[in-house]
Amino acid sequence: MTPLGVFAAGYQVISSWLLSMLAVLAVFVSVIICLVFVEFLFERAAIARAYTVKTHLSDSEVSSAGNRNAM
Repeated sequence: MTPLGVFAAGYQVISSWLLSMLAVLAVFVSVIICLVFVEFLFERAAIARAYTVKTHLSDSEVSSAGNRNAM
């Protein structure tokens, strides 16, 4: 093997290692972005639930509401 071939093989090893590290980094970044997106969706759902009107009351809520209105 010529000295140029040795350097070329070394560069290929380094470049393949760098590409694998970039792939791992890309996976981590995409997982973080997905988690942030899901957290944002859940936060929006919690805010929406806080500001919506209940249409179906449970039996205890109906009786307590009736007691308040009777007084």
